Amino acid sequence: MTDERRVQRNQSVKILVIADPVLPVPPVKYGGIEREIDLMCRGLTKNGHTVRLLAAPGSKDYGGGLIVHRAPSAAYYSRACRKAWFQLIALRAALDADLIINHGRLDYLEIIYRTRKPVIHWFHNPLTGREIPYVLGCRRQGDYFVGVSRSQVAGDTEAARFTVIYNAVDTEAIPFSPAASTPPYVVFLGRLTPDKGVHRAIEAARRAEIKLIIGGNVPNERGVGAYFETAIKPHLDANCEYIGPYNEATRIKLLAGATALLFPIQWMEPFGLVMIEALAGGTPVIASRIASAPEVVAHGKTGFLCDSIEEMAAAIHRASEISRQECRASVEERFSEPAFMAQLEELIARVGAGSTRTVSPPAKVNGSLPARRPPEAIAAKRRTAAAENNAAENGHRPTGEENRRLKILIVSDPKLAVPPKSYGGTERGTDLMCRWLADQGHHVHLIAAPGSKDYGGGLTVHRSPSARYYSRAYRKAWFQFIAWRAALDADVVINHGRMDYLQIVYLMKKPVIHWFHNPISGHDPDYIFRRRNKGDIFVALSYSHILGHSECAHFTVIYNAVDTDAIPFSPVPAAPPYVLFLGRLTPSKGAHLAIEAARRAGIKLVLAGNIPDEPGAAEYFATAVKPHLGPACEYVGPYDEALRVRLVAGATALLFPIQWQEPFGRVMIEALASGVPVIASRMASTPEVITHGQTGFLCDSVEEMAAAIPRIKDISRSRCRAAAEERFGRAAFMRELGQLIVRAVTPGPPSTKAA
Repeated sequence: MTDERRVQRNQSVKILVIADPVLPVPPVKYGGIEREIDLMCRGLTKNGHTVRLLAAPGSKDYGGGLIVHRAPSAAYYSRACRKAWFQLIALRAALDADLIINHGRLDYLEIIYRTRKPVIHWFHNPLTGREIPYVLGCRRQGDYFVGVSRSQVAGDTEAARFTVIYNAVDTEAIPFSPAASTPPYVVFLGRLTPDKGVHRAIEAARRAEIKLIIGGNVPNERGVGAYFETAIKPHLDANCEYIGPYNEATRIKLLAGATALLFPIQWMEPFGLVMIEALAGGTPVIASRIASAPEVVAHGKTGFLCDSIEEMAAAIHRASEISRQECRASVEERFSEPAFMAQLEELIARVGAGSTRTVSPPAKVNGSLPARRPPEAIAAKRRTAAAENNAAENGHRPTGEENRRLKILIVSDPKLAVPPKSYGGTERGTDLMCRWLADQGHHVHLIAAPGSKDYGGGLTVHRSPSARYYSRAYRKAWFQFIAWRAALDADVVINHGRMDYLQIVYLMKKPVIHWFHNPISGHDPDYIFRRRNKGDIFVALSYSHILGHSECAHFTVIYNAVDTDAIPFSPVPAAPPYVLFLGRLTPSKGAHLAIEAARRAGIKLVLAGNIPDEPGAAEYFATAVKPHLGPACEYVGPYDEALRVRLVAGATALLFPIQWQEPFGRVMIEALASGVPVIASRMASTPEVITHGQTGFLCDSVEEMAAAIPRIKDISRSRCRAAAEERFGRAAFMRELGQLIVRAVTPGPPSTKAA
């Protein structure tokens, strides 16, 4: 029987399961992803399949063989070496496999793509939008994609390709607890970081006058130690106990006796495994109404979904209304091993049905070009530039012969033109950078999307993926060529695009500054690790942007900027008064919270923004926004720059009730530049932008946001404008950028540049 027909009929399929090499499978203590892989391997073996596992040392052999690979260490002195070694062992493991299920890194599978073996890619982390285009660029068929919740895949440009299969727990290993312990307590389990919301759990338990037990580790990440010392440790006492990191036995015991599990997350967590572990023991879950929580918790039946600390505190008192039997039943029905395996077997059957189609071989295009040293004249020019710029102070260029003009290559993603035709925050920031560098006399060459502007140093056009570029390898090779040509005489490269598209620039040994605009995830840490050792410089948009990412400890933080000369100051708001919401109409942006806050404050709300073409967005608009529209809540639709400036200028305040870890909300500083105060959720970068009580208010709930609106009259609009000019204006931005460029072109060992 052929491999394809065997998979199609699910008859003793030979399956290779690939895990990342960080923790063994199953984990010795706690590792959510590894626990899920263990459950999958056991279930597949129980169903008669042969499972071979490729995982970290200490992992289990499920009967089909174990192949060990290791996490990065001194033994693997480069990513290229590690990748080549992995290609070899992966090829050996995959030769007689009918199917591969990959829980690891996409770019380590290139050799497997060439075998035409069907692959199921299982995503456990937030999506960046680059994962599926990468795979489809390697080959056109034979790949299937799984997300762990609908909220995880919502908004991804390739969301329609995903199958959603929720995480599961082994209910036989978790005893049912029909009643909570006495005296009662609530529990928080997880990493002790701001995005997990431990401080919110502490405050909710305090208001509900119930003991809180906190279990979890304090990660060795930037800012987390200070968070523990300031937001958690001062509250520890008899009613707020911290037990430290926990093992499986402790976790089961704590959850079994708890009145409720508190899950007050403040980020778009793909799936909170601890929620279903609690429900399996019969313990209700009280969670933030964001990310995957509404998909797991049935409000009023297996727990409560809350929009504020006040609601969470009130829900604790109502936990006794929840049937613990119903909590257990919900897990057995939706999140148990049998439910999980039924969906997985259905997917395996679908893979078999699809694998009989012809698989197009990957395009045979060389993805990189041979290394070329820059001409001696250019090398000499760079040495001269470094010596001259070394004398620069505070990023300002000295006069006289030291006042050199650098040749700067700026690379942008090809999705939108620079500047954008309507609104595109990243492209607007890139436009400001190009204009201001050109104004200083630098020679700016831009690689960007069609329709972009030439800032005097040349424009090279590249395009976003389309049928014309039939594979990622072809697109990548073409970009290598145009980047090589544009970078030949560049003194420095500033990259706002994809790190893995710059290999030819790396070979030319050009100094590179990487500017991150999106959350750090996916393959970013690996590329950061590699390029940091080569002396590249990295920029984040805020300190919260890199919080929790140890690989980003060397990043420079440079806030976004606005052109205050182009934004007129508005000394007084319009009459009759209104508050404003600007942005995409999605749950993570919190439009529903803005509506409720404005309603409670008795003031008109104007909503402006697009309804994205992504799963769940239209339904969200229809159920959470549209029913409230009327004279007191007006939706003006998408906006261009002129409408944005006019709406902001007349607003009493801008509402920014985000519910995700947004790296930087540019609309906040655009409002401040007009003199308009901002009322924002106290999360992500907002505390770095808004000075509470001076340029706006930071809020932890809808109630606080509603109460802040009448207090806006106490905020000086002149002070808002001054804050924008001082902290987010041209002078501040160019001073920091100038210092960064000097550092980039100054000769020195990589460690000094990356510091």
